[in-house]
Amino acid sequence: MKGTVLLLLFCTLSFASAFYPQDETTEIDQFDANYGSIANLTTSFFSLFEANCSDWASKFDPKGTFYHPVYPDSISGTAQLLKFCKTAQTAWKGEKLFRQDGPARITQPKANPNTITQLLPYVYTNTLQNNGKPYINSGWLSFIFRKNGRSYSIFQVIEFINR
Repeated sequence: MKGTVLLLLFCTLSFASAFYPQDETTEIDQFDANYGSIANLTTSFFSLFEANCSDWASKFDPKGTFYHPVYPDSISGTAQLLKFCKTAQTAWKGEKLFRQDGPARITQPKANPNTITQLLPYVYTNTLQNNGKPYINSGWLSFIFRKNGRSYSIFQVIEFINR
């Protein structure tokens, strides 16, 4: 009986190692290490209305792009992102809330290990944007993060509004 259990254990471990090779663990560990950087960038993105705009824009790649429904031709490059942040903070009056509204879906393509993609839901509210009536907007944000040297930056964001 003891021999049968040991044989079964050996076969199970051999089978598992065939499907989960050792280098997969390294990839998973590396992804987990990168996730902290991605989470910080995501938090910074949502700080749009409170952040120093230079700091906010610096989280993007110098050629980074934000596709926003109000700006369908995109907001590209550090100068335009900085201008967008300043406009958002001054022109959009009222008490604002902009935050992640559920779990993120994250992938790291094997073909391009220096890129991480993320899709996440968000909610935005503003007390004065809609002629004095509460305004609520929700949707999805699609991020592409690219590694520059040892750290990641936001390369592209696309906002999809649910109305």
